[in-house]
Formats: sequence, structure tokens, C-alpha cells
Amino acid sequence: MSSNSKNNEFTPINWQDRAACKSLPIIIFFPEESHNASPRIYAEGKRFCEDCEVSKQCLAFAMHHERNQWRRFGLFGGKTPRERVNLESDYPYRDWVSEFSE
Repeated sequence: MSSNSKNNEFTPINWQDRAACKSLPIIIFFPEESHNASPRIYAEGKRFCEDCEVSKQCLAFAMHHERNQWRRFGLFGGKTPRERVNLESDYPYRDWVSEFSE
């Protein structure tokens, strides 16, 4: 990875073009909007994430952009908001961009 691409982090975000969720209804991945968010409400979205070729990039994108935020939304890389908070607690200094970007 060149230093220029690392400085630009996720720009352009070409990994999203290969995402399994690309043409699916957003409510599957953002069920909070329906006001019934519970861990099992994310089950349908997680099934799509399991086979997605860019789930690691998706998770890295969320972890980078949500860093130190107390409120998170949606399913990214197969991880719920609570799971991402736990990841950040477990790996507070992890450089998600360098590790998982293309």
C-alpha cells in the first residue's frame, strides 16, 4: 500500500461495490430505525455478512469512523454496535485502516 493510499484511507471506497449487501434493503442492516433493535434482529444481516468478500473492509470502515463514539448504529462487517464497542475496548489502539484496507 502506498503512503498516498493510506493517507486517503478509504477513498475511493471501491470495496462497497463488491459488498454482499449492496442491493439489499437497508433496514436489514440498520434495524434500529424500526425501534426493535435487539441482538437477534441483526441475524438476517449477519447471514449476508458471513459470505461477503469485503466484510473485513466494512468492519474497518466502521471501526475507524466510529472511534471513541458512544453511540453506534447498524451492522458493519457482521458486527452489531455492541460488538463493535467491545472490539474497541479490546483493541483500543488498533489501526483498522492499515490492517484491513486494500
